[in-house]
Amino acid sequence: MERGATLQLGDVSVIATLTGITSVGNFRPADMAVGGQGAPLVPWTDNVLLSHKTKTRCVQNIGGIANVTFLPASQISNLKFPNPVLAFDTGPGNMLLDAAVSLATDGKHTFDKNGRLAGKGVLDMKLFRHLQAHPYLSRRPPKSTGREEFGLPFARELLATGHWPLTTLLATLTRFTAWSIADAYLHFLPTLPDEVIVCGGGADNPVLMAMLREEMGKLISEFVGPKKIPVQRIDAFGIANKSKEAASFALLGAATLDGVPANLPSVTGASRPVVLGVVAKQNP
Repeated sequence: MERGATLQLGDVSVIATLTGITSVGNFRPADMAVGGQGAPLVPWTDNVLLSHKTKTRCVQNIGGIANVTFLPASQISNLKFPNPVLAFDTGPGNMLLDAAVSLATDGKHTFDKNGRLAGKGVLDMKLFRHLQAHPYLSRRPPKSTGREEFGLPFARELLATGHWPLTTLLATLTRFTAWSIADAYLHFLPTLPDEVIVCGGGADNPVLMAMLREEMGKLISEFVGPKKIPVQRIDAFGIANKSKEAASFALLGAATLDGVPANLPSVTGASRPVVLGVVAKQNP
């Protein structure tokens, strides 16, 4: 069996010794040992924290890259979906926006705070259509992406092909990010969700959030009919947005200590569930 490799920085034995605290880390290799990709890991905690008996939910993280966890209603998941929890990268999140700001201002600014610049711009339809044709967006899951496709090189390429006011460029890139999320739902999810829960830095961008609600509305009106899909920040569900990632890995650590398998084969491609992580006991 071919297996990949992963580099995890920070040794749990050193951390346990320096802190005097039993430490858990290096979660990915156990999943990879049974044929998985070792990622993503957070969908397991999304399922623990946010699955609902009667509502199908999407947990939409918008970090540098945007990724979705599809959580079918728990009372129907075993009957309707053979692999109930799905997760994959939908496309760019904040990465492309940040790169455009940094390049356009020669590094003076590194992001569009609160989407203020994008909110002042207008959509450039020619650029938008060009972005919609990016080959990653039509690739079927399981899939993941990163800086190699939507980072600084891609932003440089865009800036070399045209000259737009920064507000227009950011308005178009922000709309593209929102559209790519909704488009991924349409093409790659077994069904559309009853609600969308947004976390990550993108949840703090009111312009991006407004565009995401608009794109979800267009999706629903065109393909479903008179149905509204609420798009809300994760804070509305009792989890602080800034604490979500830390809480997720705390849960993964607890699962390791309790001997609970915490990978999702339907997400990582592993052959079976396994207990993740390495435990380093505190040294006296």
